[in-house]
Amino acid sequence: MTVGMHVDHQLLEAAVLGGTVLGGGGGGARSEGMKMGRAALDRGTPRFCTIDDLADDALVATVAVVGAPSQRDAFVAPEDYVRTVQSLQDLAGKTLAALITNENGGWATVNGWIQSAVLGLPLLDAACNGRAHPTSLMGSMGLHHQGDYVSLQATAGGNPARQKHIEIAVKGSLEQTAQIVRTASTLAGGMVTVARNPVPASYVKSHGALGAISHAVKVGNAVQTALPQGARAVAIALCDVLQGQLQDEACVSTIRLSTQKGFDIGIAQLTGSASSYTLTVWNEYMALDKDGVRLATFPDLIITIDAQSGLPLTSAELENGQSILLLTAPRQSLILGAGMHDRTLFAAAEQALGISLIPYVFPEESA
Repeated sequence: MTVGMHVDHQLLEAAVLGGTVLGGGGGGARSEGMKMGRAALDRGTPRFCTIDDLADDALVATVAVVGAPSQRDAFVAPEDYVRTVQSLQDLAGKTLAALITNENGGWATVNGWIQSAVLGLPLLDAACNGRAHPTSLMGSMGLHHQGDYVSLQATAGGNPARQKHIEIAVKGSLEQTAQIVRTASTLAGGMVTVARNPVPASYVKSHGALGAISHAVKVGNAVQTALPQGARAVAIALCDVLQGQLQDEACVSTIRLSTQKGFDIGIAQLTGSASSYTLTVWNEYMALDKDGVRLATFPDLIITIDAQSGLPLTSAELENGQSILLLTAPRQSLILGAGMHDRTLFAAAEQALGISLIPYVFPEESA
């Protein structure tokens, strides 16, 4: 994407399609991303900037959606997105210069578009992480290593008609505030929007995933071009743009997801042409095993494509009996933020899932 290009419905579709692929099972549903993007375009025109457009000390905040995507009571109104940014500025006592999304995903890639359209704040062509990730600390660009950093977070969400609406502004450590926001998402029915962690643009430049939105649009364009030729053409196009590999066409034998502490967690068993696969889920696809042998480990990208429509699927959209194309792409082909290079942040995932991740992601440190 050329920064400064007019943001329209065509760009929205590409960003959301590419975002869904880069979500690796998480990052929110494509349908919700399109809904939010259209709501933004109905209210104005979001605009983008590059890191070079900002002074080093310009204040940049992260916007995100937090929660368990499968929850049916999840509800966030367009006004909630705007209100959280305003509340964060009030809490900080400073004016923001730009916004970034926490990650790429079908929903997450267009985080900030409504806020930009309504408030006039530019969106930085960057993210905390260029793929979706399960925990807030993974998307905090290494701020947990800044001992004196105080996290500011403002959150809102929940359906007022069901007496689920909640708004919170909180200040504290990164871990404390993240836990409060995650709890708020549960109380709100499954999901909230959040604006958080203002930092200087210079920090984003050295710790963020610069060009993450452009990358999502590029991936989405590849999907759009291939879609008329069918699902296998989409898979081939994605393998080309992401240096990936089509592993198999498989059937979802069983999918078991439960919501625990605000996360969708579980396992999908897949039956391929000649092999069986286990797909481990913690919002995102965290590991793929073929006949008991590890093929890919988060933050490698594991991609599921509907074999009929050719469209990418999230973990929450997998269904028993569904036919999918199963792809993987190495983490080296992604634009990753500082959180993906921090071994300590993977320990929580190992504990939650009961499987090994660190030896596959950091083999030199695990020897």
